Amino acid sequence: MRRETRQLLSDLGELDWFFSVGTGTFPEVARVRSWDDALAASRAEEWQGSRIDQANAICLQLSSDEMKRWNPTVQVIKPEVEELVEERTRRSHRVLHDVDEVRRVASWDLLHACMECEFADRLRTRFYRDTVTWYFRGHYPCGWAEHPPPQRHVIF
Repeated sequence: MRRETRQLLSDLGELDWFFSVGTGTFPEVARVRSWDDALAASRAEEWQGSRIDQANAICLQLSSDEMKRWNPTVQVIKPEVEELVEERTRRSHRVLHDVDEVRRVASWDLLHACMECEFADRLRTRFYRDTVTWYFRGHYPCGWAEHPPPQRHVIF
């Protein structure tokens, strides 16, 4: 595991997650005002499709030799990601309305941010690393707003 990946996991492990949900004004994002709205946004087909497209974009930028390293790298990182997400969401369980959904979304986001770190020297995309910055800021990134252009994250 690369140093950048370890640092990302370590830094996220030191935070209490979701400490700023529902607060703050950020012109670069759209906001929802409740966990119900956040969970609805995170389940939206458009957001799910965008996240899959961005994960595929990572793979499309890798050579066949690098792709051979993909699954073994995931097998190393995924257990650490799942343990971290479990621990952080357990500490935040009082504020979470659907902890399983939040864990699913956070695990996907963090795993793919780690994969971007692992292959950063070859990638032009930063979608997941940029998405994870909202966890650092105490929010839950949960969607993609297209109006008004340009596209921007939806956060709670």
